[in-house]
Amino acid sequence: MVTHTSGMPDVDDYEWEKPQYDDGALERYVRSLGSLKLEFAPGERFRYSNMAFEILGDVIAKVSGESFDEYVQHHILTPLGMKDSTLLVKQADPKLLAWGHELGNGGVPFPSKVYPYNRIHSPSSDLHSNVLDMARWAMANMNRGELDGARILKTSTYDTMWKPAAEFGGKPSPAGISWFVEEYRGTKMISHGGGDTGSLPGSPCFPRKRLPWCG
Repeated sequence: MVTHTSGMPDVDDYEWEKPQYDDGALERYVRSLGSLKLEFAPGERFRYSNMAFEILGDVIAKVSGESFDEYVQHHILTPLGMKDSTLLVKQADPKLLAWGHELGNGGVPFPSKVYPYNRIHSPSSDLHSNVLDMARWAMANMNRGELDGARILKTSTYDTMWKPAAEFGGKPSPAGISWFVEEYRGTKMISHGGGDTGSLPGSPCFPRKRLPWCG
């Protein structure tokens, strides 16, 4: 599931127009998936699936005894000093929130009709942050899990995360554990792009040779 080879489908509808905010939202969503079928046998091929990550988030909640949002806050955001970052939109400073825009006819931007937030998708989609905090996240990863004396992952974990997780037909998978493994102008790159309703895709990346952050 963490390597996107589970065979699980991706999310069809994030229901941004019907956001849920309560602690039980994620579990309800995971329980609603019981009738779905795998698209292929686990490990057979690569297919990106945010749905798999929602399920993993609920597993983290069950094992840790706290909500996924609280777990991330206590074990990642707070230790790394990401003071303006949260998965809970109601805890974000409303004065600092930006409303997304989409492109209409002729490339003219207009405000999105919905704000992309729903707690059923916190494991894949809900982080609210800013450039300074995301720079700290980048530095922690370039330092292989440590920043300012706080460590969120073992150094050795990156050796596993940052290599292709499987091979298909003799070709390596495009992903390791949660990260894409790429090459740019002859340099191996570790990256993960993203985008959503009202926000353009981006691709923060970490060169393997410990060069500066690129985006």
